[in-house]
Amino acid sequence: MNSQMASLGYRKSLTFAGRVLIAKSLILSKLWYVATIISPSPSHIKDIQGRVWKFIFGKSCIHPSRTIALLPKKCGGIDAPDVAREVQTYAAHLYYQAILEQDTPWGNFLLSNLNNFTRPASNIPAMAFLQEARKSPGRRGWRAQCTDHTLVNAVIAWHHIQRHAGGIIEEDWTHKELKYIIKPKQIKPVAPPLLVRKPILKSLNDFQWKEIWTPEFPPKIRELLWRAAYNALPSRNRLRHFTQLDQNCTLCGEYEDGPHMARWCPELKHFFGSLHFLCYDLSNRVGNLIYGIAHYAAYLDNVQTRLHGQTRSKRTLTIKFKSLLQHFYTRLSPDIQREWPSGDLIDRSLLNWASLPPPLP
Repeated sequence: MNSQMASLGYRKSLTFAGRVLIAKSLILSKLWYVATIISPSPSHIKDIQGRVWKFIFGKSCIHPSRTIALLPKKCGGIDAPDVAREVQTYAAHLYYQAILEQDTPWGNFLLSNLNNFTRPASNIPAMAFLQEARKSPGRRGWRAQCTDHTLVNAVIAWHHIQRHAGGIIEEDWTHKELKYIIKPKQIKPVAPPLLVRKPILKSLNDFQWKEIWTPEFPPKIRELLWRAAYNALPSRNRLRHFTQLDQNCTLCGEYEDGPHMARWCPELKHFFGSLHFLCYDLSNRVGNLIYGIAHYAAYLDNVQTRLHGQTRSKRTLTIKFKSLLQHFYTRLSPDIQREWPSGDLIDRSLLNWASLPPPLP
C-alpha cells in the first residue's frame, strides 16, 4: 500500500476527487479483501486512515475539512473512504452470514467465539451474539482487551444494525445495505456554517451538487467550484498567513476569500451577468459548463496575474475566458459541440460587459 501511494501520489494533475477514486479502487482494495475475514486493530485502522488522508490531500494545507470530504458527492463532499466504517461493515457482513447459517459448522464456530471472552446469556450462539451486541456500541470491558478485532467490530456494528433495523433481520441484505443500516447515508446537502457560499451556475438558486459531477464537467472545474464553496482556495486572505500578500482583492479592493476570488467580486458582477445572455437559449448542461469555465477563468486570471506581477483587468479576464472556451470545446462530445455558442455570440456578450462602467458599491 505504501509503495502504491508513493508511485501515485506524485501526480499533481490529480484532483482531490480523483485521488479518492484511486484510493478506493487501487490502494484500499486489498485491505477490503483481507477485511472480509480478518479486521485490523484500531491502531492499524487509525494509521491507514491517516495515510489515506495524506494521499488525498497531499502537501496541500488549503482544502475543505475531512468531515466535508467524507460526505457523498450529492451532499457536497467527495465520498472519501471511512476506513473504520468499512472495516465494521465487512465484519458485520461476515457475522451476518454466520447468523443466517448458524447450523453449519463454520457459522456455529464463528458465533461461539464469544464464549472465549464473556459468559453469554443464551446457549444459542446466534442469540448470545445479538444479546451481547445490544448492550453497548463501545470498546469497554472485555472488548477493550479482546484480540479478536473481527468479533469486536462485528459486535459494535450489530448494535447499530439492531437499533436502526428495529430488531428485524432480513435474509437478503447486501454489503451495501448493511453499510447504510449501521450508519444511515446522509441525504441532506451540507449547509452553513460548513458551507460558506453555494455555487451558482445557469440554474441560479436551484443549484444541486450533482450538477458538477456530470461526465462533461472537467475535473479541474469541479474541484474549483467545490473548494470555492468552502473557502478552500489560495485566496489572498489565506495566503497572507504564509506570505506578505495584501489580503484585499486587486480588482475591487475588498476582502478576498475563496468565493470572492472565483465569483463574488463586485467587479465581476457584470461579467457573470453577461453569461445570462450568452446561455439563455442553451440547455442546463451546456450552460452550467460555460458558467463553470467562467469561474475557472476568473480564478486563473487572479492567480496568473499575481504570479507574473501583471495588472488584472477586464481585458485579461476576457482573453482568459475566450481561450478556455476554445480549449474545452475541442475536448467535448459532439452533441455538446453542436449546442456550443458561436464565436460571434460570445464576442457580443463579452463586448457588452467590457463597455459597462464599474458596478455601484
